[in-house]
Amino acid sequence: MIALQEAEQRRLGLPLNFIGDWQNQIDHLLLQEEAKHHLAAVPIQLPEPWYKKIEKQECSAKSMRHNVTKADIEKFLDALGKSFHKPGRLYLAGAALVHIGLRSGFTMDIDVAIEASDEDEMVTAIRRLVEKMQINVEFASPGDFIPLPTQWMAQARYVGRYGSIDVFYFDFYSLALSKISRGNERDLIDVQLLFQKKLITLEELDAAYNEVLPRMGKRPYINLNPQRFAERYALIRQKLQE
Repeated sequence: MIALQEAEQRRLGLPLNFIGDWQNQIDHLLLQEEAKHHLAAVPIQLPEPWYKKIEKQECSAKSMRHNVTKADIEKFLDALGKSFHKPGRLYLAGAALVHIGLRSGFTMDIDVAIEASDEDEMVTAIRRLVEKMQINVEFASPGDFIPLPTQWMAQARYVGRYGSIDVFYFDFYSLALSKISRGNERDLIDVQLLFQKKLITLEELDAAYNEVLPRMGKRPYINLNPQRFAERYALIRQKLQE
């Protein structure tokens, strides 16, 4: 290093200092490394984002509400029919199996999809009932998670009329496919129950599956893995045939 420095000084006639430059770089790197270790040892405590506080409050409010039974679902539908007086449709999704008596006991919340001449007013009426009855109602349906078969609306089973609202069970084939997509144990048991009680047939389930599979992984369902869904479907189909 010294010889190189002297040769370059003679060639260029400049007071180059390779050793000093090299030492400066070493010192700089050492300071950077020390700073990294110091930051790792003493993490910066940032204030909690405002939206996290709201999320915690909402989760706390939900946890204080009681689980929903078949009788609670019926009371909710009856009360909604009396408080919302315009034409509308309500599709029971997550709570359908409890309301129809397929699953005994209770569900954590009532998942619904709505159509109304004034949906904002219907949503407001539902939210008021949520607070009054202390139950959880979610605006969610299979269409939020998977592509829907084109005939889902025609295959929705009619429950009854509550005031000016027509209530349906969301298409059971869509429900079954969304449960297969999630793939947890409770959902797969529900699919078996739907099949055992003859609310779905294997032939019609295959038809719905073959229709929606090509749309898996495409907008707005880009987060769905078609191959994984196909594997899950093959497994549950085999189980249904046993």
